[in-house]
Amino acid sequence: MINEKILVFGGSFDPPHKYHANILKKAAKTVKPNKIIIVPTYISPFKNEHCADYVHRKEMIKIIIKKNKIKAYIDDFEYKRGKKTYTYQLAKYLKRKYKKSEFYFLLGSDSYNSLEKWKRYEEIKRIFKFAVAVREGHEIKKTIVENAIILKGRFKNLSSTEIRNRLFCGDYSLIDKEIKKYILKKGLYFSNIIREIKKLQTQKRFKHSLCVTKLALELSRIYKSDTAKTALASLLHDATKDMELEKQLELIKKSDIKVKKISSVIKDFPEILHQWSAAAYSKTKFNITDKEILSAVKKHTTGEKNMSLLDKIIYVSDMAAEDRNFKEAGIIKELAKKDINEAYEKAKKIKENFVKMKKQKLYE
Repeated sequence: MINEKILVFGGSFDPPHKYHANILKKAAKTVKPNKIIIVPTYISPFKNEHCADYVHRKEMIKIIIKKNKIKAYIDDFEYKRGKKTYTYQLAKYLKRKYKKSEFYFLLGSDSYNSLEKWKRYEEIKRIFKFAVAVREGHEIKKTIVENAIILKGRFKNLSSTEIRNRLFCGDYSLIDKEIKKYILKKGLYFSNIIREIKKLQTQKRFKHSLCVTKLALELSRIYKSDTAKTALASLLHDATKDMELEKQLELIKKSDIKVKKISSVIKDFPEILHQWSAAAYSKTKFNITDKEILSAVKKHTTGEKNMSLLDKIIYVSDMAAEDRNFKEAGIIKELAKKDINEAYEKAKKIKENFVKMKKQKLYE
């Protein structure tokens, strides 16, 4: 005999947003469960890492469900496991815990369409029934589960990835005001870094940093570079450009950032010193020690012979960001979406030709 219906909603919730609340309310109205259980992932099987840690994501879920008057219990199963957890493991855990219950697993149509690729999905089907929210642009391709409940209506295709990328650019337009307040208070999604560089830079420079970040994240999606590293490197690349030269040198001295021919740089190329001082600032101010991030910051103006994917993304984005108003910027931007290596070579050549045209020295 079945004692109760339980609606299960799992996900990264990084961050939680309106789409999560909307489909959960719709599913609750349709399924009419006795209990709603939300299970945030600790480490998602489909993602390398989360941008906000578990504790913060859980607190933001509480904010969302309270605002939307959703009575739900947040289960720490995955957090307590402390490792990657697959849906079949969650299903078995819930079955053991609520032996005589009927489970409805809530998911979007994009996830439903790939259900057959999930690890041990036949086992999942034996335990879970499915409530499917059809996302715009993700129509259900075929019947994977016979007893799946398709929620009425179409739901806006709002992804946490898109929201995160906007947050990395200081855009909070897609999230709830209370969530924004929490993010800013806790310095999540690099909001603490955005706040600090805004203090250091002129309004024009700050706008440029956000434009570079926007393009860099677009290229990161195309070439599958690490999103968080891309965001950090692009936000910080010009952090110290408006700083006095003496202060920049002080930062470099405090860190172990090495500058080739530093005397020559100070004398002949003071305008490029900021690429090293920005890397030094990243280390001393924010304790960033990741070699890839620091490399991209300290090569974004001059480039080098051996450039990583992230190095090239930041270099190209700096030249081709939407606030650049010279015609070559648009050419580089479109080329970058097709071939980042070719875009880097072209961007470097354009920069070298510009320096020669002005009869200036070229730093090498």
